[in-house]
Amino acid sequence: MKNSNVLNHYKETYKTCAVGFIKSNDQSYCPATHDAYFKSFEAFIEKVKKLQKNKHRPKGAADLELFLDEDYKFPQAQLQKRVLHVTTNEDLDLKNSLITSKVNEQTLTEKLVETETLLKEKDSELQLKETAISSVKSKLVSTQLNLKRTKARETYSLQKIQKLEDRVTGECCQESKNRIKELEKELAEKDLLNNNNLENITIDILDEISQRYTPSFKECVYELLKLQTSFKIYCVEYESAQAQIAEVFAKGENTCLLTDETSKFGSKYMGQLWVLGLRDIETKSSEDTLKVFKEILSDIDYISNSDSVSREIVAHISATMSDRAATEMKFNSLLECYRKEILPLTYHNYDQFSNEERSSLENLNNFFCGLHALVNYAETSQKCMSEVEKEIYDDAPPITDSSFRQQNEPGTCRLVRTASKAFGEGSGGDQKSGCQGPFQTFVEDFLKEKNLNSVPLKSYRGSRFNILFSNACCCFFA
Repeated sequence: MKNSNVLNHYKETYKTCAVGFIKSNDQSYCPATHDAYFKSFEAFIEKVKKLQKNKHRPKGAADLELFLDEDYKFPQAQLQKRVLHVTTNEDLDLKNSLITSKVNEQTLTEKLVETETLLKEKDSELQLKETAISSVKSKLVSTQLNLKRTKARETYSLQKIQKLEDRVTGECCQESKNRIKELEKELAEKDLLNNNNLENITIDILDEISQRYTPSFKECVYELLKLQTSFKIYCVEYESAQAQIAEVFAKGENTCLLTDETSKFGSKYMGQLWVLGLRDIETKSSEDTLKVFKEILSDIDYISNSDSVSREIVAHISATMSDRAATEMKFNSLLECYRKEILPLTYHNYDQFSNEERSSLENLNNFFCGLHALVNYAETSQKCMSEVEKEIYDDAPPITDSSFRQQNEPGTCRLVRTASKAFGEGSGGDQKSGCQGPFQTFVEDFLKEKNLNSVPLKSYRGSRFNILFSNACCCFFA
């Protein structure tokens, strides 16, 4: 097979087909020389390209034709000398033992790594436990020291008490005990005399015309206070107040019910003004509020010995007044439903009323306090003024004395507060700085000109949040 035949076949097909063409024409082809055919073909192509590149040179074309006319050199397999090896059973056993030892070695290595990891974890756990034990020991030592100190103080206190008891049990103490017995005897005689004098005395509690406590009842209360009977006085006053409420509100019409709650020492109390009552309440929910309201009405019925007084009071309620809390709004709706149940029991001819008459009786006028809205106005105004001051002074509003600064208070509010402390009536700042009197004298002509008797600035202490608006108006006016 000529080189020209291989080149022509390569041009007509591609590299793999050309290599297959060479293999088919090689009678000594061996699969072991597969890669050698590709390498020999690549070397053949490289040589052809080199000769074609140089065919314009002298003898270049002749060399190319001569190469193409030559026979293609097939790759020759290199025969290596092999040494015959005879395998015996001992060699096989040795080989198996080597493989087994390698496997065992690998297994042991893996187990060793696992063991080391477990040991590290155990060490870390042991260190944590030792740290915890040392912490507990230190706490135990500290507790023991505290116990020793407490025991020493207890011993000292017992000794001191014993000394005081020894002094008290002396002759002076015996004289005091005798004097106390004499005074107790005199007091018992006076109590007996007072009880005999008051057995047949009747006192009017309430004046029917002025609807106030009578002077004789007040004098009786003062005398009872001298005898330290505050609980009994409270019961008498409470019952008399409930009786007065039963008289006034059972006959009154168009009553407005005001409700509110307050917290003292972790407990919540609910009160109704005139005052109907003041009670400890579990929660500020509308259901608990209605429950307390019913309990107060039940007490009024008990004092007045009638079941109809509370119904008449509820029937005469035509309006409510409360804050804008959701619980108060819910209470108003519950109260309205409760009145719808009471009205048929109060008016005997209720079933003969028209729908318009029933609606006018059942519906309540609900009024709400704007206190919370004003609080929000004050807080929002302060925040806005702070942002305006930061914008004007590049986040650094000026202040001469930083001790006057309070958290989240703008300079405008600080000016109003400082003026109130320095010049306000009853501010308490006057006793410290002595400015109120001289300032009153300084602005006396101005006050007369504006028909004012005193400086209108009031004290922040003891005032609600609205003092900010009032004193700011005064400062702006001045």
